Amino acid sequence: MIGTHLNTAVVFRALPAEPEAAAQARTSVRRVCDEVGIVDAHRDDLVLAASSLVSDAYCRSVARTYELQVLATLSPAGPLACVEVREVDGMPLPRRAERGHGLSVAVLLATQWAHGQCGWLITQHGPSSWVFLADAAPEYGGPRFMRCLAGLRGPADLHVLTLADLDRDPKTNLGPPCCCRI
Repeated sequence: MIGTHLNTAVVFRALPAEPEAAAQARTSVRRVCDEVGIVDAHRDDLVLAASSLVSDAYCRSVARTYELQVLATLSPAGPLACVEVREVDGMPLPRRAERGHGLSVAVLLATQWAHGQCGWLITQHGPSSWVFLADAAPEYGGPRFMRCLAGLRGPADLHVLTLADLDRDPKTNLGPPCCCRI
């Protein structure tokens, strides 16, 4: 079966809703990439994607805490990684900005990868943004990647953002671009 006997790394990390959270996310992603052997431009893209998603959450979130989840592997067909940032502990705080640019950066990064995708959804625990960057098809990551990605994309890829979604006017759209489809 595709995806068996791979060196896969997973990290779950709580991050404070502070500007320093982006640096902490970058450190976590670098460690995961080092553990599985993802290097060079692939590693740089993953680090930038994680930092962008955390920064975006900070810019528009009311959460006091974020959860970072990183799942990465280096398959014979190429690297695969999924980064998710969940906004939790949602004590009401004033919004810091109408909208950050982190999701835009993540979508643009995803388009540079053969099987890259990005998205945003609302879960029972709060908003969650994610990016899947892969040069190999998700099947190469095995069942764990398939389950992770299926849950994030949602039915009929409902929670996937595209470049077309970025063209929407932020003044008429409350929240990230896909929120009108949820």
